[in-house]
Amino acid sequence: MQPLNFLLYNASGSFHVHLPQKADAGSVTASFYLPSGGSNGTGSITLDTASSTVNAAANAGAISLNVGSTTNFKVGHRYIVGNTDPDDYSAEFLTIKSKTTNTIRLMRPLLWDHAANDPLVSSQVNIDLAPAQTLEIGAGHRVEISYKVSGSVQPIHVEAFTIARYMPISHLNIETLRDFDPTLSKKIPSGLSWEDLKTQSWEMLLNRIAINYSPGSLVGTVILTQAHAYLCRMLLAELAGPDYMEYRNLMAQRFDEELKFALGACVFDANQDGSTNGKNDRYIHQMKIFRR
Repeated sequence: MQPLNFLLYNASGSFHVHLPQKADAGSVTASFYLPSGGSNGTGSITLDTASSTVNAAANAGAISLNVGSTTNFKVGHRYIVGNTDPDDYSAEFLTIKSKTTNTIRLMRPLLWDHAANDPLVSSQVNIDLAPAQTLEIGAGHRVEISYKVSGSVQPIHVEAFTIARYMPISHLNIETLRDFDPTLSKKIPSGLSWEDLKTQSWEMLLNRIAINYSPGSLVGTVILTQAHAYLCRMLLAELAGPDYMEYRNLMAQRFDEELKFALGACVFDANQDGSTNGKNDRYIHQMKIFRR
C-alpha cells in the first residue's frame, strides 16, 4: 500500500478522503496551501458514485445488510449508512467484508438500528494534484475541502499531507502476515477489521519515520513490508491480552530492527540538495578511527 498523505516531489499525485456526509455533485472544491500558509492552487475532484438504500430493516448488532444494489460498492471500502441530517442523525460508517447482488456482509456489527430505505452511500472524494503543486518538499501541506449537502454549505474539511523525495511502500496483506505467523488467527479478536488495522499501523510506521527524517533526506522507493508486518503482529498481541505481552515485546524489537534495516538500504540525501552523488549522501556512513 502507498500512504494516502504522501506525495512525491515534482510529480503528479492523488489521494482520497472520506467526508462526514455525501457531498452534492458539483459542490466540492479543494484548495491547497503550503506549510507557510500560502496558496498552492486547487485540485481536480472526483466523487465516488456508489449509492443504494437498505431493503430490509436491520437492528444494532447485525453483521449484514440487505440492500437495493451493490453495484459500484467495493469490498474493503468504507461507506455511510443511515440519515446524516443533523436534526435526525442516525448514520454510521461501515466497511464491507464481502458482497453479493443484494447483500453486504460487514467487518463489524452495526452500532445502531437502520430502517428500510435508509441511504447507503460513499462520501469518498478523490483529489488530484499537478506536478507544479508538488515543488516544495516538507510536511504541513494541507488541503481545505469545501462542499454542500442538500444545498447547505458544510464546515470546511481539512487534511494534511507531506511532499517528499521518497515513497514508502508496503505490500503487506493478510496472507503475507500469515506467512510470518501461522498462529495468527488466535490473536485476531472478533470484529477486528484487517483493513483498519493495516491502515492505522501504516500511519504509525510513517510517523516513526517522520520524527527522525526530513522529507527531503530519504530518496526513492522505500519498501517497508517486513517492518509493517512486525508492527501489525505487535498490535495484534496487544489486543490479544496480557498472555501475549512477551510476544508483543519481541515483535516491537523486531519491528525496530526491520525498520532500521529497510532505511539502511535506502539512498540518503544528507545535504538535502537533491543530489545523491556525494560521498556522504548515504544512510549508513563510514567513519575512520585513528589511534594516537
